[in-house]
Amino acid sequence: MKKRAVKMLLSGKSRADVIKSFGIHAFTLNRWLNRYNESGDIGLLDQRMNGNYKLISGEVEQRIVLIKERYPAITVRQARFKLKKEGVNCAESSIWRIWVKYGMAGLNPQSLSLTFSYGQSESSHILYNKKLVIELLKQERYDEAADIVNNLPLFPYRELLAQIPETYLNPFRQRDLLSYYLTDPGQYYIKAHRLRKIFEHSERYYSALICGINELLALQWLGRVEQGVALINHLRQILGANKPRYFSFIFDLFEGVFLCTLLKVEQAIKMMKRCEGIQNLLMSPFLKGNLANLCAFLGYNRKAIYYLEGCIKELPVEKFPIFYLNLALCYCRSGDYRSARNILARLKGRTKKMTVHALLVETRIMLVKGNFFGALKLCRSVLRDVEKGEIPHYIHAVTLMESAIYSALSEKKKAQDILQRYDSYLFKHKLYREFEMRKILEKSSPKSKNIEKIKVFHLFSMLKKAKGRYLSNYYMRAVRYAERHSISGFLHLFGLFYPEPVKNLLKKGKNPHLPVTMLEFPVFEQAISSYRISFLGQMRIYKDGKKIRQKIPPRVAALFIHLALTAEGYRTVEEFCMNFWPRSERPRRNLSRLLSSLRKFLGTSKRYLKINQGKIVFSHFLTTDYSEFEMALSKAKVFERTGEWTFARKEYLYAFSLFRGEPFKKMYDNWSENIRRVILNKLETEVVHFAKQCVSHNDRALALKVMKRVSKIIPSLC
Repeated sequence: MKKRAVKMLLSGKSRADVIKSFGIHAFTLNRWLNRYNESGDIGLLDQRMNGNYKLISGEVEQRIVLIKERYPAITVRQARFKLKKEGVNCAESSIWRIWVKYGMAGLNPQSLSLTFSYGQSESSHILYNKKLVIELLKQERYDEAADIVNNLPLFPYRELLAQIPETYLNPFRQRDLLSYYLTDPGQYYIKAHRLRKIFEHSERYYSALICGINELLALQWLGRVEQGVALINHLRQILGANKPRYFSFIFDLFEGVFLCTLLKVEQAIKMMKRCEGIQNLLMSPFLKGNLANLCAFLGYNRKAIYYLEGCIKELPVEKFPIFYLNLALCYCRSGDYRSARNILARLKGRTKKMTVHALLVETRIMLVKGNFFGALKLCRSVLRDVEKGEIPHYIHAVTLMESAIYSALSEKKKAQDILQRYDSYLFKHKLYREFEMRKILEKSSPKSKNIEKIKVFHLFSMLKKAKGRYLSNYYMRAVRYAERHSISGFLHLFGLFYPEPVKNLLKKGKNPHLPVTMLEFPVFEQAISSYRISFLGQMRIYKDGKKIRQKIPPRVAALFIHLALTAEGYRTVEEFCMNFWPRSERPRRNLSRLLSSLRKFLGTSKRYLKINQGKIVFSHFLTTDYSEFEMALSKAKVFERTGEWTFARKEYLYAFSLFRGEPFKKMYDNWSENIRRVILNKLETEVVHFAKQCVSHNDRALALKVMKRVSKIIPSLC
């Protein structure tokens, strides 16, 4: 660097340009120039009090690196003795310096992460080459940029590496680039597996271990649990008996997650405790945040919150928002929805992945508040934005929320149908823990005997025992247990599927320890009804799950549908008047009569359906078959995106089966006409798309059958 700076100055460049290029002080440049004038190139060598250290040749440097590669757990002293036997006499400080130079040692423990993404140091040499690479990439000189990075001992800038075609990079730089593919678990696994095999074949086991850790992360997302356990055992054999703390923590953490997935709970808890002991020595915020995930997975939510709160104290929200989102989700599980909302408010400029995670938290909050329309809308947004590798987990989360909403509306049959419909999908993707959870909610007994050692499942067993003469007793035990382990959020959620203890306590005038907003849900409060409108065909209206046999006039039906499709349950009076009576002299009187007819038909009072501050407010809970149609289409698109055509086909067929005829018959107001056109256009688009997919999957008969059925609603389709 000193030589380049002096030569640049002597070639005619101004002092200001040289100072700016190398980031040095003017006095430093003058000192280097004076030394060069006095002694030439020799004067630019480092001047030390005890003389210059002995320069190590490139061949010896590579032998030192290769020893660390071949024996990843070797210490500096052991490496020195091994080199001495081979005829190389080298100081321990020199060995350590070279390992640090190549990113194999000297990492800050507080910067250690699962994939080494934040742990590498930056030297002035690397920073200088970084500037050169940036300039070459701007000029699209990829081969020259690759030559620079390939010859460096370390280049921890994956954003720059990602701009260079991968074929130009050597295996070491491809290894550094691995974490860039985190968003696509399939590709991530293939690349990590290929590189691990390359390094193992060349006996570079240190690099193989790093690739193996990335491979474990990919296997976890892909749900290949048995394969993950086998890989951990293989990597432990490579590492040998003397395991560094970092690698021990990583292997124990992944093994804990895999064992929990296989419902080997006792062994998973043992791994979690081992990780806690090692983490106390490493003190890394990143590892602390990842340990919190394992704790939460096993139901130790209080511990998860403790670790995440410690993690975010050391990490800024702008750079590491994922840990803040995980904390918000843990707060939701503990029933502290206000803290979860406060965390979400701190997050700005969300990425796509962050948005999906945040939407899931917001869905839980909306469910507790009783905003079911908004919660279902957010569920559809989650399915639209979720990334490919995380789809099975989000399918579980979204369908569980959907089922909980219908349980809250006292529609037990529909809630159970939603849970059962996705059992085979979750089992296929080896989400055994989630599968067992749904089986219990379906009133079945769990297959695994150890599963109750997960805190959440023990809470389940308490709620299941809350019946007969022990109704209140076991429920209050469940409440105390949930509060002690910070899992009250699960109690709130599962209480919707086991409402009898809450009803019993409310009848006695006792506190059921639920949020106040939940006590007004139809499943608990019989005075507040829920209505379901099926207008995709002949008009059908259900009150608390029972069909209203009385016939509803078309205009009253149009008003009711209008209210149901409104996000917040109200619209302005002027909007209704302009829609139904655009040329009437007294539209407000007409609206008042129409509302009176609707109250009479629904059997409700002015308290629940009224005009307030120029808006129509309907306080009962409303759902429609059209929202079901949209949800089914969202799931179908997700399954189709991942190549799960069997499940996608089921969702498409369910969505089309909701249409029993032409919607909005005999409703001629402007709003009804516009919505009818929108709905039929959407149906036509999706049926045509479905037919094309059927043909591509050699199922022409099904395509023709669906087209023929829908053509009765849309004659222009055939």
